[in-house]
Amino acid sequence: YGRRDPQRLEQIPPGALEAMATDDAGAVPVFYFTEDWDDGAVRRFTPSAAQIPAGWDTLHPDMDVDGGRGAAVDFLVFDDRVFVDPAPAGDGGDKDKDKAKGKEEQRGTFHWSADMEDGRRSADEHYPWTEGIAFAVVGGRRTLFFVAKKLESIFQLDLGAGTWVKRSTNADLAGGGSYLSQPDHLYFYGDKWLFHAEDESSTPGVYLQDVQADRYYTIFEDKDPVDWGDGEETTGIAVSPDGRCLIGCLQEKGECFVVKRDDGGSFDLADQRRR
Repeated sequence: YGRRDPQRLEQIPPGALEAMATDDAGAVPVFYFTEDWDDGAVRRFTPSAAQIPAGWDTLHPDMDVDGGRGAAVDFLVFDDRVFVDPAPAGDGGDKDKDKAKGKEEQRGTFHWSADMEDGRRSADEHYPWTEGIAFAVVGGRRTLFFVAKKLESIFQLDLGAGTWVKRSTNADLAGGGSYLSQPDHLYFYGDKWLFHAEDESSTPGVYLQDVQADRYYTIFEDKDPVDWGDGEETTGIAVSPDGRCLIGCLQEKGECFVVKRDDGGSFDLADQRRR
């Protein structure tokens, strides 16, 4: 296939970049990046239509030629936020207890700004320390998910409507388990399943979220914690092409696991009756 020397993405401002997701639902792919910092703004890179079909120049436009021919980078800015029911639907929790834990579900609107400082101010106030990010079409809506690890929260953005929802990831788990530490890597699969990795945990695990019902399930947890550092971290979530094998790793121990369903079925058909 030949070899090309590494080249930095000149369009994406430098920072503590963590993860990337691609919106490939339209004619022109759109790329989103998180930044693992207290004011790390989520960035959006939109290539110009002149760089389609996608290739090397899609991510490396020549800015000396017509200003990159329409390529653009902008930053996520939240307009406002509104506190809603502190006990999410189906949680059955205590409102005062949830409020004390910062588990209020919040909603608001957002826009994209070409000014990075606008994005940094918004990140510092609303969504610091972002990590995992994933794009999916959910119920016909172009949707972006990302986590703010130190808030132990997940954000869900409706990209078409310009609205966002923030929810705690400290959710009750169907079938048991303990997802109480920092969310990390995200991996979307099927039409509604979002896998979560966990960081700085004494019982690190991989968890499955039904994003339509906002219900969580435990895939596996490590009950034998490491005795050094800040705790273990699950990483490297992936699903095999046929959907029958889930892969997840424990970072500190250097162990990887392949998980299969007892009935040999695909993970995109998983539900609470077939777990």
